Amino acid sequence: MPSGVCIRTYKRKFSKQACENIRKARLKQWKDPEYIKMQIASHKGKHNSPATEFKKGHSLQGKGCKNSHWTGGKHKNFQGYMLVRNSKHPFAQSGYVLEHRLEVEKQIGRYLTPKEIVHHIGERDDNRPCMLIAFSSKSAHQRFHKDPQNVKSEETIFDGRKL
Repeated sequence: MPSGVCIRTYKRKFSKQACENIRKARLKQWKDPEYIKMQIASHKGKHNSPATEFKKGHSLQGKGCKNSHWTGGKHKNFQGYMLVRNSKHPFAQSGYVLEHRLEVEKQIGRYLTPKEIVHHIGERDDNRPCMLIAFSSKSAHQRFHKDPQNVKSEETIFDGRKL
């Protein structure tokens, strides 16, 4: 804290000189080796209870499939799409890939590029191949929403309705 500055509410509790004396006393105390040893000793030997360790997942829970909260590498994101753990996928984000993209990739036998869009016919978490359509561009996907007949067959990579 710079010299001459005093923390106060509406009315000054101490004079500027008193504030400066308090600040100097605190600095002297913090530099005192005995005070430092006392602070370190007060934090030594503190351990969490087994219940806290369990909640934190430090020593009682394993990682990955050994963790008691493991869901098989699947979870739903905030938009309602299912994510699958697949860290070796070239377009994985934080080790997860959208499940509907993986399903279309299995069907067409190649990776989808980031520009290619997959559309759900039903719910977002229903990733059966018969409920998915893949488009070559975002514009083709938007045209499909306005008028499904307005999309050219070349712009459709995969159509699960035809299975």
